[in-house]
Amino acid sequence: MRLDYDTLRKVLVGLTLVFMAVGVALAVLGPTSLLDMWSERAAATFVAGKPSAGFIGVRDLTYGILGGSIAGKWAAAFWLAHEPLRRRERWAWHASWAGLLTWFVFDSSLSFAFDCAWNVVMINLLAFVTVGATLLAMRPGLDPPRPRISSQANTVIGVFSALMVVVGVVVGLANHSILFAPYNQLLYATYYGEVVPGAGDLAFSRFMFGLIGATFTAHFVMLAAMGFWARAEDARWVARAFLSSVVVWFGVDSAMCLMRDGVFNVLIVNVPCLLAAVAAWAWARRSAVPPTTGVS
Repeated sequence: MRLDYDTLRKVLVGLTLVFMAVGVALAVLGPTSLLDMWSERAAATFVAGKPSAGFIGVRDLTYGILGGSIAGKWAAAFWLAHEPLRRRERWAWHASWAGLLTWFVFDSSLSFAFDCAWNVVMINLLAFVTVGATLLAMRPGLDPPRPRISSQANTVIGVFSALMVVVGVVVGLANHSILFAPYNQLLYATYYGEVVPGAGDLAFSRFMFGLIGATFTAHFVMLAAMGFWARAEDARWVARAFLSSVVVWFGVDSAMCLMRDGVFNVLIVNVPCLLAAVAAWAWARRSAVPPTTGVS
């Protein structure tokens, strides 16, 4: 039986909420039995023998950071499914694909580079296949492309989000370069103390922050698409989508960091990003044109 467009869109909304919940569960429950199989494969890939206390500390912290990033990304995807795709707007379909493909290709490429193909099989394929198949089935029901009139409010969101895409790429690819030396010194001092992390421990940290960077990048790819492609009259929901998805990321990520001795991550990364995002949101809100009433 072929599902109609409206039913497929509701399925897509449900999938975004499910995967958002998965991100929260990963952040909160990751160090417990939820990811036992994944954790065992990671330890076997990166270290020989029993993982050190430092390895476990970094693992648990990055579960929280990654879970928050996943929740924020799917919050952005939810808004695309809830608002413009409800109106069958084609640009939102492309934006959804842009976020999905950015994450899948970036994340999976890093997984293969670190000899972690099991991550693609255990995690990535499920989201990619279910969401991708739903989007493909929705394509015939989309309206033809319509001319878009941009707005200053949306452009502010788009430009800020594009800058954050660059940040995500740098985090994913260069998280152990000199750019991140102060952060990494705090990271390893917190969880390893005077012990020097082994090569496997360092590789695992690079891998995890690579996955975080890939997820963060995809989140802001979707927000940038909203900013650059949505219509002027959509400025208010675009601003809500932007702020709410950032708050979801910040809330989950920061709560887990504070619970796992990662206050340095909150102060160095999360708070500055949140303040900059709130400033961009406030600017966008002030620039938004109230919707017309249709009365001449």
